[in-house]
Amino acid sequence: MENTALAGVSQGLISYLPLGLPLGFAALFVWVVWRTESWHLLRRRIWHVTHGKGEITDPRIRSFVEEQTNLAAFRIFAGPAVGSLNDAHTLMDWCSARNVDLGSLRMCGDHFDWKVRRVKTGERYLKWVGGIWGACTVVLLISGLLSLQLISVSQVLLSVKASGQVFLASDSAVRAVWPPFYGPPLTAHDCDNLQAASERMRFTQEDTRVMCKLLLAAEFEDYVRKALREQRAGLVFMGISLLTAMYFIGLWALRCASALKLLRRQVNPALPAAQLELDFGNPH
Repeated sequence: MENTALAGVSQGLISYLPLGLPLGFAALFVWVVWRTESWHLLRRRIWHVTHGKGEITDPRIRSFVEEQTNLAAFRIFAGPAVGSLNDAHTLMDWCSARNVDLGSLRMCGDHFDWKVRRVKTGERYLKWVGGIWGACTVVLLISGLLSLQLISVSQVLLSVKASGQVFLASDSAVRAVWPPFYGPPLTAHDCDNLQAASERMRFTQEDTRVMCKLLLAAEFEDYVRKALREQRAGLVFMGISLLTAMYFIGLWALRCASALKLLRRQVNPALPAAQLELDFGNPH
């Protein structure tokens, strides 16, 4: 039964693959636009689709397009959303002079102000918020892995509608939720002595009577198999959702850690060749 249910979940996921591919490409374009803060790359891709590989003939227009492409590439690979190529070159010169890895600025995210070349967030904020995001990342990782691990369980979680009593059911037995998976099972043969079965299961006699009716029903096995497929599909969706949330929250925690590391270095934000601006108009 377990292999059949897993196959059903796999077939369900494969059936959504044709829809997932275009959604994935759309999400990729949205990410590029968000990362570069510009529609330039998308417009250039449309230009290549409609005009082929032919280059722009006018040299000034071609130079402008190449400049925008290089600027978008810097924003994607380096991270800071600089306003021009001159700003990008200045930032690269500063990183080279101050021994700062340009990739670390991407990891700092919005905590780094490229205009003044320094971390704009305080150390205490980065430490506490980064710790909170890090703890949330660990919790989501464990929860996501646990959800995916529970796919292999061959019991489905059900409840009695009248009393709300929760129990685990397989195609031939019923178990109490606690202790998990190791409690005494209730089979159809135990229903001959309802009182003893309810005491052993620690259920009320009315709940035990309902479960015995389920075990003796002819359609109970098919019902459990259907519920098990739905449970496993839900666990797959929950696991993927938790791990996706873990990735983004972990990214925020990593940004706080990277910004804190750069802040503690106390890197001089000025370029080595920069000159002081002196006011010669003021005699004092």
